[in-house]
Amino acid sequence: MNEVVDDTAARMRTLGEPAIGMLAEFTPYTRLKEHPSHYPEAHQLLVNLQGDHETLIRQLRGDAEIYAEASRGTGTYDFLLRIMLQHEKMAWILRSVIQGTSA
Repeated sequence: MNEVVDDTAARMRTLGEPAIGMLAEFTPYTRLKEHPSHYPEAHQLLVNLQGDHETLIRQLRGDAEIYAEASRGTGTYDFLLRIMLQHEKMAWILRSVIQGTSA
């Protein structure tokens, strides 16, 4: 995930935007829901994390489609696809672990 964050900051700078770096700056852009004071057991934590990756995959796919249609969005489209592929891999790994612990 550190690589994703670094790549995102680099992409923002490439587009001429400042790279945000403080947690408070990220909050307005957050798409996942937090559950304060909720501490699930290990298995449920993995299930929740896998679900979060699936949510991000769907959102990134929609974002990528927007840039695919933009005349000058090719670089951002490619960037979003790379990030989506990383989330797909993480979701697959988590699915494998979850299925292994359920058996």
